[in-house]
Amino acid sequence: MPRLFTPIKINELQQKIQIAAKFHEDYEPDKNFTEYRTLTYQIEKDLSKVEFDCENFECTKQDHCPEAGYGVTSHGLAYLCCFAGGDWEQPIYFIIYWDGNKLRGYIPEKGNPWNKKTNVAFGNDEEKDQEYLDELGLTDFPLDNWSEIQKDIEARIVKK
Repeated sequence: MPRLFTPIKINELQQKIQIAAKFHEDYEPDKNFTEYRTLTYQIEKDLSKVEFDCENFECTKQDHCPEAGYGVTSHGLAYLCCFAGGDWEQPIYFIIYWDGNKLRGYIPEKGNPWNKKTNVAFGNDEEKDQEYLDELGLTDFPLDNWSEIQKDIEARIVKK
């Protein structure tokens, strides 16, 4: 069953995220807020399907992560894309979006590599990661594929 969204503009999504951030226990007015994974109870619940660390975190476009930041899909979903993982992990992408009632989080499955048997970012359990890679016929961790991530988002989250 797909998730639903109500189209809004990027600046409206930014405002909703900023308001939610002000209510977060770790919010400090003069510091850059980075606790997006736990921004709201719903987002934290939505993102709990995959275990990953936020030691290295990006939600603004960088040379090493040009997909991070605010964007809009071809079907009108405004989102904030974040990229996170610990030093020992292969980072994963997740998005925050507005469903029409509340902010939601989503971790795209396709194109977004993690151990899908253990639902943990690659790098946390070498033995289980290797077993999973062997099942897939791979010798190394797959790289993220932004094109597939976008397709996954558009297929899973549809307009109301």
